Amino acid sequence: MTSEAPSARRRVDTLGVLVVIGLVLLTAVVVHLLTRERRPIADHALIEMRVRDVGSADTPTLGVYSRYDWNHPGPLLFYALAVPYRLLGSSSSALLVGAVVVNAAAFAFVLAAVRRTAGDASALAAAVVLRLCVRGGAAALIDPWNPLIAVLPLLAVCIAAWEVSLGRWRSLVAAVVFGSFAAQAHIGFAVPLLGVGVVAGGLALVWGRAERTGADGASRPSPVRPLLVATGLAFVLWAAPIGQQLAAGSGGNVGRLLRFFTADEHESTYGLAAAWRVGGQQLSAWPSWISGSAEINPFDGAQRGDARPLPLALLVLVVVSVLRRRDRVAVAAGAVAGAAVVAAIVAVARITGPPYWYITRWVWVV
Repeated sequence: MTSEAPSARRRVDTLGVLVVIGLVLLTAVVVHLLTRERRPIADHALIEMRVRDVGSADTPTLGVYSRYDWNHPGPLLFYALAVPYRLLGSSSSALLVGAVVVNAAAFAFVLAAVRRTAGDASALAAAVVLRLCVRGGAAALIDPWNPLIAVLPLLAVCIAAWEVSLGRWRSLVAAVVFGSFAAQAHIGFAVPLLGVGVVAGGLALVWGRAERTGADGASRPSPVRPLLVATGLAFVLWAAPIGQQLAAGSGGNVGRLLRFFTADEHESTYGLAAAWRVGGQQLSAWPSWISGSAEINPFDGAQRGDARPLPLALLVLVVVSVLRRRDRVAVAAGAVAGAAVVAAIVAVARITGPPYWYITRWVWVV
Protein backbone atom coordinates (compact mmCIF):
# COMPACT_ATOMS: atom_id res chain seq x y z
CA MET A 1 0.00 0.00 0.00
CA THR A 2 2.85 2.35 0.79
CA SER A 3 4.43 1.61 -2.59
CA GLU A 4 1.27 2.61 -4.44
CA ALA A 5 0.73 5.91 -2.60
CA PRO A 6 3.67 7.82 -4.19
CA SER A 7 2.58 6.62 -7.63
CA ALA A 8 -0.97 7.83 -6.99
CA ARG A 9 0.35 11.17 -5.75
CA ARG A 10 2.49 11.54 -8.87
CA ARG A 11 -0.54 10.90 -11.08
CA VAL A 12 -2.57 13.48 -9.17
CA ASP A 13 0.29 15.97 -9.33
CA THR A 14 0.69 15.39 -13.07
CA LEU A 15 -3.01 15.91 -13.67
CA GLY A 16 -2.93 19.02 -11.50
CA VAL A 17 -0.06 20.49 -13.51
CA LEU A 18 -1.87 19.77 -16.79
CA VAL A 19 -5.06 21.38 -15.48
CA VAL A 20 -3.17 24.49 -14.35
CA ILE A 21 -1.40 24.76 -17.72
CA GLY A 22 -4.72 24.37 -19.52
CA LEU A 23 -6.39 27.03 -17.38
CA VAL A 24 -3.51 29.46 -17.95
CA LEU A 25 -3.67 28.96 -21.71
CA LEU A 26 -7.45 29.24 -21.68
CA THR A 27 -7.27 32.49 -19.71
CA ALA A 28 -4.75 33.90 -22.18
CA VAL A 29 -7.05 33.01 -25.10
CA VAL A 30 -10.05 34.61 -23.40
CA VAL A 31 -8.15 37.82 -22.64
CA HIS A 32 -6.91 38.00 -26.23
CA LEU A 33 -10.41 37.51 -27.64
CA LEU A 34 -11.97 40.14 -25.39
CA THR A 35 -9.38 42.76 -26.33
CA ARG A 36 -9.87 42.49 -30.09
CA GLU A 37 -12.51 44.39 -31.99
CA ARG A 38 -14.97 42.25 -33.94
CA ARG A 39 -17.76 43.14 -36.32
CA PRO A 40 -19.68 39.98 -37.27
CA ILE A 41 -21.42 39.69 -40.62
CA ALA A 42 -23.76 37.24 -42.37
CA ASP A 43 -24.53 34.11 -40.32
CA HIS A 44 -22.35 35.26 -37.43
CA ALA A 45 -24.34 38.47 -37.13
CA LEU A 46 -27.63 36.56 -37.21
CA ILE A 47 -26.37 34.23 -34.47
CA GLU A 48 -25.47 37.20 -32.29
CA MET A 49 -28.90 38.74 -32.85
CA ARG A 50 -30.60 35.59 -31.60
CA VAL A 51 -28.17 35.29 -28.67
CA ARG A 52 -29.22 38.79 -27.65
CA ASP A 53 -32.85 37.67 -27.65
CA VAL A 54 -32.24 34.98 -25.02
CA GLY A 55 -34.07 35.98 -21.85
CA SER A 56 -36.32 38.48 -23.61
CA ALA A 57 -39.92 38.16 -24.74
CA ASP A 58 -38.53 36.90 -28.05
CA THR A 59 -36.36 34.12 -26.58
CA PRO A 60 -35.53 31.65 -29.39
CA THR A 61 -37.26 28.30 -29.44
CA LEU A 62 -35.61 27.17 -32.68
CA GLY A 63 -32.08 26.99 -34.05
CA VAL A 64 -30.26 28.91 -36.76
CA TYR A 65 -32.32 29.70 -39.86
CA SER A 66 -31.54 27.76 -43.04
CA ARG A 67 -31.77 28.92 -46.63
CA TYR A 68 -34.18 26.04 -47.23
CA ASP A 69 -36.95 27.82 -45.29
CA TRP A 70 -36.65 25.93 -42.03
CA ASN A 71 -34.62 26.28 -38.87
CA HIS A 72 -32.10 23.89 -37.44
CA PRO A 73 -33.77 21.88 -34.67
CA GLY A 74 -33.16 23.83 -31.47
CA PRO A 75 -31.82 26.90 -29.64
CA LEU A 76 -29.17 25.31 -27.38
CA LEU A 77 -26.43 27.08 -29.35
CA PHE A 78 -27.99 30.46 -28.50
CA TYR A 79 -28.53 29.50 -24.86
CA ALA A 80 -24.96 28.25 -24.40
CA LEU A 81 -23.44 31.37 -25.98
CA ALA A 82 -25.77 33.70 -24.07
CA VAL A 83 -24.10 32.97 -20.72
CA PRO A 84 -20.59 34.25 -21.56
CA TYR A 85 -22.13 36.87 -23.83
CA ARG A 86 -23.99 38.50 -20.91
CA LEU A 87 -21.25 37.94 -18.35
CA LEU A 88 -18.63 39.57 -20.58
CA GLY A 89 -20.50 42.72 -21.47
CA SER A 90 -22.56 41.57 -24.48
CA SER A 91 -19.71 42.16 -26.90
CA SER A 92 -19.33 40.30 -30.18
CA SER A 93 -15.99 38.95 -28.99
CA ALA A 94 -17.76 37.26 -26.08
CA LEU A 95 -19.32 34.87 -28.59
CA LEU A 96 -15.83 33.64 -29.44
CA VAL A 97 -15.23 32.99 -25.76
CA GLY A 98 -18.44 30.97 -25.70
CA ALA A 99 -17.15 28.85 -28.56
CA VAL A 100 -13.88 28.28 -26.65
CA VAL A 101 -15.83 27.10 -23.59
CA VAL A 102 -17.95 24.65 -25.64
CA ASN A 103 -14.93 23.20 -27.43
CA ALA A 104 -12.86 23.06 -24.24
CA ALA A 105 -15.63 21.10 -22.52
CA ALA A 106 -15.76 18.59 -25.38
CA PHE A 107 -11.96 18.40 -25.51
CA ALA A 108 -11.73 17.75 -21.76
CA PHE A 109 -14.43 15.08 -21.80
CA VAL A 110 -12.80 13.18 -24.68
CA LEU A 111 -9.39 13.08 -23.00
CA ALA A 112 -10.83 12.15 -19.58
CA ALA A 113 -13.03 9.39 -21.05
CA VAL A 114 -10.24 7.89 -23.15
CA ARG A 115 -7.87 7.94 -20.17
CA ARG A 116 -10.53 6.35 -17.96
CA THR A 117 -11.29 3.61 -20.46
CA ALA A 118 -7.97 2.91 -22.20
CA GLY A 119 -5.20 4.45 -20.11
CA ASP A 120 -2.68 7.29 -20.26
CA ALA A 121 -1.04 6.29 -23.54
CA SER A 122 -4.36 6.24 -25.35
CA ALA A 123 -5.27 9.61 -23.84
CA LEU A 124 -2.02 11.05 -25.20
CA ALA A 125 -2.80 9.59 -28.63
CA ALA A 126 -6.29 11.11 -28.42
CA ALA A 127 -4.77 14.51 -27.63
CA VAL A 128 -2.60 14.28 -30.74
CA VAL A 129 -5.60 13.31 -32.88
CA LEU A 130 -7.64 16.16 -31.45
CA ARG A 131 -4.87 18.61 -32.23
CA LEU A 132 -4.77 17.37 -35.81
CA CYS A 133 -8.55 17.58 -36.04
CA VAL A 134 -8.39 21.30 -35.26
CA ARG A 135 -5.65 22.09 -37.74
CA GLY A 136 -7.14 25.54 -38.09
CA GLY A 137 -5.63 26.29 -34.67
CA ALA A 138 -7.38 29.02 -32.71
CA ALA A 139 -9.73 29.77 -35.60
CA ALA A 140 -11.16 26.26 -35.37
CA LEU A 141 -11.82 26.60 -31.64
CA ILE A 142 -13.24 30.12 -31.41
CA ASP A 143 -15.74 30.09 -34.27
CA PRO A 144 -19.37 30.14 -32.98
CA TRP A 145 -20.76 29.29 -36.44
CA ASN A 146 -23.19 26.40 -36.02
CA PRO A 147 -21.68 23.89 -38.52
CA LEU A 148 -18.25 24.30 -36.91
CA ILE A 149 -18.90 24.71 -33.18
CA ALA A 150 -20.65 21.32 -33.06
CA VAL A 151 -17.74 19.31 -34.51
CA LEU A 152 -15.91 18.53 -31.27
CA PRO A 153 -19.16 17.89 -29.37
CA LEU A 154 -19.91 15.25 -32.02
CA LEU A 155 -16.58 13.58 -31.27
CA ALA A 156 -17.44 13.73 -27.56
CA VAL A 157 -20.68 11.87 -28.31
CA CYS A 158 -18.76 9.14 -30.16
CA ILE A 159 -16.44 8.67 -27.18
CA ALA A 160 -19.38 8.70 -24.76
CA ALA A 161 -21.14 6.10 -26.90
CA TRP A 162 -18.02 3.95 -26.72
CA GLU A 163 -18.14 4.10 -22.92
CA VAL A 164 -21.87 3.40 -22.79
CA SER A 165 -21.42 0.33 -25.00
CA LEU A 166 -19.05 -1.03 -22.33
CA GLY A 167 -21.67 -0.61 -19.63
CA ARG A 168 -20.42 2.74 -18.31
CA TRP A 169 -23.88 4.25 -18.22
CA ARG A 170 -22.88 7.49 -16.56
CA SER A 171 -21.48 8.67 -19.87
CA LEU A 172 -25.03 8.57 -21.24
CA VAL A 173 -25.62 11.93 -19.60
CA ALA A 174 -22.66 13.45 -21.45
CA ALA A 175 -23.88 11.86 -24.69
CA VAL A 176 -27.30 13.49 -24.24
CA VAL A 177 -25.82 16.93 -23.49
CA PHE A 178 -23.24 17.01 -26.29
CA GLY A 179 -25.54 15.20 -28.71
CA SER A 180 -28.47 17.55 -28.11
CA PHE A 181 -26.19 20.54 -28.61
CA ALA A 182 -24.80 19.19 -31.90
CA ALA A 183 -28.15 18.06 -33.31
CA GLN A 184 -29.87 21.32 -32.43
CA ALA A 185 -27.02 23.41 -33.84
CA HIS A 186 -27.09 21.68 -37.24
CA ILE A 187 -29.47 19.02 -38.59
CA GLY A 188 -26.61 17.42 -40.52
CA PHE A 189 -25.28 15.93 -37.28
CA ALA A 190 -28.45 13.93 -36.66
CA VAL A 191 -27.49 10.92 -38.80
CA PRO A 192 -24.08 10.21 -37.20
CA LEU A 193 -25.54 10.81 -33.74
CA LEU A 194 -28.30 8.32 -34.41
CA GLY A 195 -25.90 5.78 -35.94
CA VAL A 196 -23.40 5.66 -33.08
CA GLY A 197 -26.23 5.80 -30.53
CA VAL A 198 -27.99 2.75 -31.94
CA VAL A 199 -24.78 0.69 -32.13
CA ALA A 200 -23.63 1.67 -28.63
CA GLY A 201 -27.04 1.00 -27.14
CA GLY A 202 -27.24 -2.37 -28.87
CA LEU A 203 -23.83 -3.47 -27.59
CA ALA A 204 -24.63 -2.30 -24.06
CA LEU A 205 -27.86 -4.28 -24.00
CA VAL A 206 -26.35 -7.45 -25.49
CA TRP A 207 -23.30 -7.47 -23.23
CA GLY A 208 -25.36 -6.40 -20.23
CA ARG A 209 -27.66 -9.39 -20.62
CA ALA A 210 -24.77 -11.76 -21.25
CA GLU A 211 -23.19 -11.09 -17.88
CA ARG A 212 -23.97 -9.01 -14.84
CA THR A 213 -20.34 -8.58 -13.80
CA GLY A 214 -17.37 -7.01 -15.49
CA ALA A 215 -14.18 -8.72 -16.61
CA ASP A 216 -12.64 -8.20 -13.15
CA GLY A 217 -15.63 -9.75 -11.37
CA ALA A 218 -16.93 -6.42 -10.05
CA SER A 219 -20.64 -5.77 -10.20
CA ARG A 220 -21.84 -3.78 -13.16
CA PRO A 221 -23.49 -0.50 -12.17
CA SER A 222 -27.23 -0.37 -12.64
CA PRO A 223 -28.30 1.62 -15.73
CA VAL A 224 -31.58 2.73 -14.13
CA ARG A 225 -30.44 5.97 -12.52
CA PRO A 226 -28.32 7.21 -15.49
CA LEU A 227 -31.19 6.34 -17.85
CA LEU A 228 -33.67 8.30 -15.76
CA VAL A 229 -31.34 11.28 -15.45
CA ALA A 230 -30.52 11.23 -19.17
CA THR A 231 -34.20 10.96 -20.13
CA GLY A 232 -35.20 13.86 -17.88
CA LEU A 233 -32.29 15.95 -19.16
CA ALA A 234 -33.21 15.21 -22.78
CA PHE A 235 -36.78 16.34 -22.12
CA VAL A 236 -35.51 19.63 -20.64
CA LEU A 237 -33.02 20.26 -23.47
CA TRP A 238 -35.63 19.56 -26.15
CA ALA A 239 -38.58 21.27 -24.45
CA ALA A 240 -38.32 24.46 -26.54
CA PRO A 241 -38.42 22.89 -30.05
CA ILE A 242 -41.04 20.34 -28.94
CA GLY A 243 -43.18 23.11 -27.50
CA GLN A 244 -42.85 25.14 -30.70
CA GLN A 245 -43.97 22.19 -32.79
CA LEU A 246 -46.98 21.49 -30.57
CA ALA A 247 -48.00 25.15 -30.53
CA ALA A 248 -47.62 25.62 -34.30
CA GLY A 249 -49.23 22.33 -35.35
CA SER A 250 -48.71 21.55 -39.01
CA GLY A 251 -46.63 24.73 -39.39
CA GLY A 252 -44.10 23.64 -36.76
CA ASN A 253 -40.43 23.44 -37.54
CA VAL A 254 -40.17 19.69 -36.98
CA GLY A 255 -42.91 19.19 -39.56
CA ARG A 256 -41.09 21.43 -42.04
CA LEU A 257 -37.88 19.45 -41.53
CA LEU A 258 -39.65 16.13 -42.10
CA ARG A 259 -41.40 17.38 -45.22
CA PHE A 260 -38.15 18.74 -46.63
CA PHE A 261 -36.11 15.58 -46.14
CA THR A 262 -38.85 13.28 -47.41
CA ALA A 263 -39.91 15.38 -50.41
CA ASP A 264 -38.85 14.65 -53.96
CA GLU A 265 -39.36 18.04 -55.57
CA HIS A 266 -36.27 19.84 -54.23
CA GLU A 267 -32.88 19.70 -55.93
CA SER A 268 -31.20 16.32 -56.10
CA THR A 269 -29.07 14.93 -53.29
CA TYR A 270 -25.34 14.37 -53.53
CA GLY A 271 -25.46 10.57 -53.86
CA LEU A 272 -23.53 7.65 -52.39
CA ALA A 273 -20.73 7.52 -54.99
CA ALA A 274 -19.85 11.18 -54.54
CA ALA A 275 -20.26 10.89 -50.77
CA TRP A 276 -17.72 8.06 -50.71
CA ARG A 277 -15.19 10.29 -52.48
CA VAL A 278 -15.57 12.89 -49.73
CA GLY A 279 -15.89 10.53 -46.76
CA GLY A 280 -13.39 7.97 -48.04
CA GLN A 281 -10.75 10.66 -48.38
CA GLN A 282 -10.84 11.13 -44.60
CA LEU A 283 -9.91 7.45 -44.22
CA SER A 284 -7.00 7.57 -46.66
CA ALA A 285 -3.28 7.74 -45.91
CA TRP A 286 -3.24 11.56 -46.19
CA PRO A 287 -6.70 12.82 -45.15
CA SER A 288 -7.78 16.44 -44.82
CA TRP A 289 -7.88 16.23 -41.02
CA ILE A 290 -4.12 15.59 -41.06
CA SER A 291 -3.12 17.78 -44.00
CA GLY A 292 -5.30 20.64 -42.75
CA SER A 293 -6.68 21.40 -46.20
CA ALA A 294 -9.45 20.14 -48.42
CA GLU A 295 -9.86 20.34 -52.18
CA ILE A 296 -12.64 22.84 -52.88
CA ASN A 297 -14.43 23.26 -56.20
CA PRO A 298 -13.78 26.93 -57.15
CA PHE A 299 -17.08 27.21 -59.01
CA ASP A 300 -19.58 26.09 -56.38
CA GLY A 301 -17.56 25.92 -53.14
CA ALA A 302 -18.21 22.18 -52.75
CA GLN A 303 -15.65 19.90 -51.16
CA ARG A 304 -14.16 17.36 -53.55
CA GLY A 305 -12.55 14.05 -52.66
CA ASP A 306 -10.32 11.50 -54.31
CA ALA A 307 -11.82 9.74 -57.33
CA ARG A 308 -10.82 6.35 -55.86
CA PRO A 309 -9.86 6.86 -52.22
CA LEU A 310 -8.00 4.00 -50.55
CA PRO A 311 -9.67 3.70 -47.11
CA LEU A 312 -6.48 2.75 -45.27
CA ALA A 313 -7.86 3.67 -41.84
CA LEU A 314 -10.99 1.59 -42.45
CA LEU A 315 -8.88 -1.43 -43.43
CA VAL A 316 -6.76 -1.03 -40.30
CA LEU A 317 -9.94 -0.72 -38.21
CA VAL A 318 -11.32 -3.99 -39.59
CA VAL A 319 -8.03 -5.87 -39.13
CA VAL A 320 -7.54 -4.65 -35.56
CA SER A 321 -11.15 -5.42 -34.66
CA VAL A 322 -10.70 -9.00 -35.92
CA LEU A 323 -7.36 -9.51 -34.19
CA ARG A 324 -8.65 -8.07 -30.90
CA ARG A 325 -12.12 -9.62 -31.12
CA ARG A 326 -11.85 -10.96 -27.55
CA ASP A 327 -11.11 -7.49 -26.21
CA ARG A 328 -14.41 -5.72 -25.59
CA VAL A 329 -12.82 -2.29 -25.31
CA ALA A 330 -11.33 -2.68 -28.78
CA VAL A 331 -14.44 -4.29 -30.28
CA ALA A 332 -16.66 -1.53 -28.91
CA ALA A 333 -14.33 1.15 -30.26
CA GLY A 334 -14.31 -0.53 -33.67
CA ALA A 335 -18.09 -0.89 -33.73
CA VAL A 336 -18.72 2.76 -32.83
CA ALA A 337 -16.10 3.93 -35.33
CA GLY A 338 -17.60 1.70 -38.03
CA ALA A 339 -21.06 3.10 -37.32
CA ALA A 340 -19.65 6.62 -37.61
CA VAL A 341 -18.10 5.79 -40.99
CA VAL A 342 -21.35 4.39 -42.40
CA ALA A 343 -23.36 7.28 -40.97
CA ALA A 344 -20.94 9.80 -42.48
CA ILE A 345 -21.32 8.36 -45.98
CA VAL A 346 -25.12 8.22 -45.67
CA ALA A 347 -25.33 11.76 -44.26
CA VAL A 348 -23.13 13.28 -46.97
CA ALA A 349 -25.05 11.37 -49.65
CA ARG A 350 -28.29 12.96 -48.45
CA ILE A 351 -26.97 16.53 -48.65
CA THR A 352 -29.19 18.62 -50.91
CA GLY A 353 -27.12 20.61 -53.35
CA PRO A 354 -23.30 20.99 -53.24
CA PRO A 355 -21.51 19.60 -50.16
CA TYR A 356 -19.95 22.88 -49.05
CA TRP A 357 -16.77 22.48 -47.00
CA TYR A 358 -18.38 23.72 -43.80
CA ILE A 359 -21.26 21.22 -44.08
CA THR A 360 -18.87 18.27 -44.37
CA ARG A 361 -16.21 19.46 -41.89
CA TRP A 362 -17.67 17.22 -39.15
CA VAL A 363 -16.64 14.17 -41.21
CA TRP A 364 -13.09 14.88 -40.02
CA VAL A 365 -13.90 13.37 -36.60
CA VAL A 366 -14.74 9.95 -38.10
